[in-house]
This record gives sequence, C-alpha cells and structure tokens, in this order.
Amino acid sequence: MLLTIIIFVKNKNIKYMKNLIYASLLVVQMVSNGCGLMSGVKADETQRSMEVIFDFPNKTNDQLYILANTWFVEYYNSDESNIEFQDKENGKIAGKYTFQHGNDIYYYMIKQTISIDIKNEKLKLRFLNPVYKTIRSGEGPTHDYKPLLSQKSIDVARLEWTKASNSLDTYIKNTRD
Repeated sequence: MLLTIIIFVKNKNIKYMKNLIYASLLVVQMVSNGCGLMSGVKADETQRSMEVIFDFPNKTNDQLYILANTWFVEYYNSDESNIEFQDKENGKIAGKYTFQHGNDIYYYMIKQTISIDIKNEKLKLRFLNPVYKTIRSGEGPTHDYKPLLSQKSIDVARLEWTKASNSLDTYIKNTRD
C-alpha cells in the first residue's frame, strides 16, 4: 500500500491518493470495531457466570418444574438451543442456549449453559461457561466456539442473562395454577 501511495504522489494524483487513504482508514476502523467486542480488558472470572434465586411460595415444586421446562422451550427456540438434561424427581433442568449479537460487519453467536434447580418452592437459575464464534455477514462461522473473556462481551452476555431471568420470573408469576 505504501508503494501505491508513493506512485500516486509521483504522479501528483492527490485526490485519488486522499480517497485511497480514507478508504484504507475506513477498512481499518470497520475491522477493529467488528473485533472490538471480543477484545479488550479481560473480565473477572466471577463475571463469567450468573446465578439468580427466585422464591415462589404459591407454587409447588412440580408446578415450578413444568413451568420452567415450558419457559425454556418457548424462550429458547433456536436450532442451537436445547435441553440436554431433565430430572423432574430432583428438580433439575440443564441445557444450552444461544443468542446473536453484532453490527453490520460481524455477528457473534454466543452460547452458554443454563441450569435450573428447583427445591423448597425456590428456583435457582444459573448461566455458565459462555463461549462465542464469529459469523461474518453472509458467510458461515469463522471458527469453532472460544471462551467469552473480554469485559465488553461479558457485559453483553450478562445483559442477555438478566433479560432471560426477568422473562422466567414474569412467566412463572403470570401463569395461573
């Protein structure tokens, strides 16, 4: 690129050279913004998971199990989201769910483990082990899943986890017995 700039300077084609420099800077900015979510300050390990405990004194453990299971199926309805383990007797549900986040250049598929434990009319919801893969616009994944480590990306995941937690709480509270 430097050679190109020198050639155009010799030919005194300043307008074209300016456009070339602007285009190059724009490409650098777009690439750095696209990768910016997954780079930067590393998040504290305690931020890579989230636990929320709900108390539902008017619901039995069986009711909570059925409602949590139904909510999971309705809320996480993508191909990559699924329940991997169910144990009604012990009040456990576990699975994976994904969501997408991105801009016009890059999209990230963020996947995490979700765990629900039900006991004594309480429900414990946990989000663990977030990972991501980059998906370019119009293309397939650029790599396998990697750990989600940057503070920016963990903030995005925690916001999604908070929305999911609020959704579960609302779903159970608004469902009649």
